[in-house]
Amino acid sequence: MTQSPTRPPKGYNCGICGEYHSGLPLDVAFKAPFHWEQIPESERSSRGELTPDFCRIDDRDFFVRGLIPIPILESDQFFMWGVWTSLSHKNISRFIELWHDVKIVDEPPYFGWLANKLPGYPDTLNLKTNVQSKNVKWRPYHAGTNRPSPRLRTAKRHHVRTRPANCGSDRASRKNLKFVRAAFHMFYRSI
Repeated sequence: MTQSPTRPPKGYNCGICGEYHSGLPLDVAFKAPFHWEQIPESERSSRGELTPDFCRIDDRDFFVRGLIPIPILESDQFFMWGVWTSLSHKNISRFIELWHDVKIVDEPPYFGWLANKLPGYPDTLNLKTNVQSKNVKWRPYHAGTNRPSPRLRTAKRHHVRTRPANCGSDRASRKNLKFVRAAFHMFYRSI
């Protein structure tokens, strides 16, 4: 039996652990950079390498996996996009060198280009971004540069609200639920 599209899903099957979880997912991740997905599967092993955290293509393009946190308004939670960003050879080498070293949190942000198309947003592929680690045990965070493009400014307007600003109405809660549900469904339709 399929759920009605007007009702929120009661849960989801996790793509990582395979288990069923109740509620809506608060993180959605890409398994690879867009560029990796464009290589025919038969050529991938000869042209590069994909690990859970890094990707290399033709010894010319280098990517790191990280997170874009989107604050959920009136909450201490975040909706997380798991994305990939391309970095220069110099920056990826330094990043890998410090990957398990506490010194990585003192590093300045590394400039890069967003390497995924986030569904539901204007085209996000190749947006300017900065990558920075805030904790040696976590994936790095990806953030816009000081001068975001119009596409990034539009994307930043998509914030999430967990409860209504006006207690007499649940309109904002419905909007929040629609955003998370739409992001979840658009992402899985796109892969």
